[in-house]
Amino acid sequence: MNPNRIDSACHFEIGQTFEFIQKNQSINSLVTYFFYSMLDRLVKYLILRSLIRSVVMVLF
Repeated sequence: MNPNRIDSACHFEIGQTFEFIQKNQSINSLVTYFFYSMLDRLVKYLILRSLIRSVVMVLF
């Protein structure tokens, strides 16, 4: 699997998502989109926090 192909697939997916939202200017799709983006942020934050905590444990 080459990384460029995966990257372009990700860009394609993001483009599709925005296209979908533009086509269906419904509140429901926007709510779903924001819910998933917040969920994504929360997961990243929790992973980052646990990583920082483990690094601190190792250092001190």
